[in-house]
Amino acid sequence: MTPKKTMSPKLENITVIIILIVTSLAANGAIQKDNNRVCIVDVENGEPTELDINRTSRMVTARHQVPGLPSPIFTPPNRKGSWMISADRAFIPFKGYFPKTFLDRDRWVQESWSGRVIAATWGWGYGVYALEEGSSKFHAIDVSVIPEKTRFSKPYLINRKNITIVISKGIPYAVGEKSIRPWMTKEELEQVGIRGIFSMHDSETLGATIVLTTDRHLYAITNDNKWRFLHTLDEGDYGGIIELSKPNLVVFRAKKSMFSIHNTLKNNITDIKAEKLYSIDRRKVFHSNLFEQMLRYSRTGLFSF
Repeated sequence: MTPKKTMSPKLENITVIIILIVTSLAANGAIQKDNNRVCIVDVENGEPTELDINRTSRMVTARHQVPGLPSPIFTPPNRKGSWMISADRAFIPFKGYFPKTFLDRDRWVQESWSGRVIAATWGWGYGVYALEEGSSKFHAIDVSVIPEKTRFSKPYLINRKNITIVISKGIPYAVGEKSIRPWMTKEELEQVGIRGIFSMHDSETLGATIVLTTDRHLYAITNDNKWRFLHTLDEGDYGGIIELSKPNLVVFRAKKSMFSIHNTLKNNITDIKAEKLYSIDRRKVFHSNLFEQMLRYSRTGLFSF
């Protein structure tokens, strides 16, 4: 058997330094569209230490590219903490509210109507933060409406209503300019037969918000604020929607199953229904951004969903 070739530590260091500089320059606007020349330079403190198991790749394992921050932020699991590349090209600690750990990856959204970025850190006792358009620092959102320390879900955009939602203990909260407020109280949820919300997914295609409850029931909230039961997921299952190029149709892709959710028109009344795709193995299906379609793999090739 031919031995597997591995990249030498020195070559790996050079490669990662190039990646760091290019991404940092791009984030700071140093690379212009009409200028394809880039000067590659060393990063001060860019050499790995024993905390990185002497591997440069360990320094940049978790990268967060958040709009508005002065640099990509790195949260390496070995050396801990948050790190960034400064304007004078040094690898230094990042002193900001977000991100804090590698678990904060993808726990932020950018509001299309305001330009601000809303983030929620992972873990108990952390919080919700906002990065205003034109600013380079997150500021804390007041969450004292919840008296005890708690954990928040990642933020969810409800674009059709210009609202960003975070969820704590099954209760959804709307993120305001300075504080959060209940979007629905526990009592209001109970009135529609729901004990708690696990996640929310707004769909422009359906003109509705798809809600997964803590009991793993799928609902649709329509423009008239009516709750329509769609289907039930397996215990512990969760996922999100994928908007397709097909009109009036989205796919809810969970860890264990898949559902097609579509609008139906009957007697001039629009309804929303879901159908479980029993015949499709979700592990062999992926979403193509290029074709805006779900594709499934088989031995004979790729086929459109």
